[in-house]
Amino acid sequence: MRVENTAIALRRREPWEAIDLGFAMLREWWRPVYAAWAASFVPVAAALTAAFGNDRWVAAVLLWWLKPVFDRIVLHVLSRAVFGETVSVKRLLREWREYLSPALLAGQLWARVDLARAFDLPVWQLERVSGLSAARRRKVLQKRARYHAVWLTSMCALFEGVMLLGLMLSADLATPVKASSGWMFERLFGAGSPGLDWGIQATLAYATAITAIEPFYVAGGFALYLNRRTLLEGWDIEIVLRHRTARAAAAKALAAAVLTALVLCATPPRSAVAAEAAAETSAKAAIAEVLKGPEFPHFRENRTWRIRWPEWNWPQWLRLSPASGMPRIGWSPGESALALIKLFSWLAAATAVVWLVYRLVRLMPTLVEPPEHPPVLFGLEVAPESLPPDIAGAADALIAEGRVREALSLLYRGALSALAHTRGLALRPGDTERDCLRRAQPTLPREAHAYFGELVTAWVAAAYAARLPEPGRARRLAAAWSTHFARAAS
Repeated sequence: MRVENTAIALRRREPWEAIDLGFAMLREWWRPVYAAWAASFVPVAAALTAAFGNDRWVAAVLLWWLKPVFDRIVLHVLSRAVFGETVSVKRLLREWREYLSPALLAGQLWARVDLARAFDLPVWQLERVSGLSAARRRKVLQKRARYHAVWLTSMCALFEGVMLLGLMLSADLATPVKASSGWMFERLFGAGSPGLDWGIQATLAYATAITAIEPFYVAGGFALYLNRRTLLEGWDIEIVLRHRTARAAAAKALAAAVLTALVLCATPPRSAVAAEAAAETSAKAAIAEVLKGPEFPHFRENRTWRIRWPEWNWPQWLRLSPASGMPRIGWSPGESALALIKLFSWLAAATAVVWLVYRLVRLMPTLVEPPEHPPVLFGLEVAPESLPPDIAGAADALIAEGRVREALSLLYRGALSALAHTRGLALRPGDTERDCLRRAQPTLPREAHAYFGELVTAWVAAAYAARLPEPGRARRLAAAWSTHFARAAS
């Protein structure tokens, strides 16, 4: 795979932005995608609807079960379009072995109910791995991406359901009154009603909803997969390096041509290639060292225990309908919806109680025992025993000796010590001077906070820019320190 030839900008994106990129890809290449979809899905849907004339709900179930097969076709067209290739219907029929293997059976059985299947499908189809290798590869890619893949599946399923209900309602409203057996909502939510009959209109509405939503679902999962590989394998960095290498090679070639024409000097091709390869290797090593720095995000993985609940015993009111052979609820759909709402309400209340107890247990140690403060913050010793008894006097003596920077450091350390050990202010190891100033605002009076801000400004200028304040200003800071922090420090 040559990532520099892609028709999209490969860069690090947030997962939701990556999913939106997939939707934009489908809007860009909708013609070949929907042409392939019409050539594959529409004939199968029509054949199933005609084959199960009496039990059309079976055709709808089969269409739902076969969706991963048609997802492979959409992914095949999109993956080629990303690299500038257009897949026609004739070429699609000729390349059927490429997208129907491997792991076609696995995708229709145990992987059919996986809520992240749109994200996992490129691992099978594009990377051509299966079995244990595919499982290990999916485990690596799904870290910090499975959550968004599952939500993509849930959102697309909801959109599909809303569109199905809207199409069925539109068909019901367009049906003449004499030809209709009653309003759909009346049959669906009426007390004691047998439920909604699944006819040819419902099957066609479901096929239309799949046609509208499923390509977007596949495109979103594919873009999420591309974003995850970009993050793990550094495709964006590789593209920049390749472009810079190409520009450098072109500049070197032009310079060599000019120098050859002027008969000034000639660089052997092998040495140029070797130098270019060495430059690329050193650039990659330098980038790797930079990415190890604290400025770039680092992640930590934690493992937690989860309760495995026992298998659910279905209640007696869920039974098979002898008339249609399909499972339906013995109650009316309206009564069943109210029962489910009540069940989920109790579950939500129980979850809230458990969460509240958990938070109280976590907060109990901090409420009973005072927080422990480290003796060193940001490389500065702030323990009370490491500071002189008279901080303001010691700082004034340092100023008199011309050691203004040490005096400001002592005043700043004394202020941090007073805030942390006396006023109970929680300071984090990664806080900057401005973070400390912001955290101290709720605990300090207005005058003390203004003084602390002036002290922080003077210390930052002296520590990082080597701009020392005037001795008079430094003495004023030392004299005013006792007014705002000596009482707290004592």
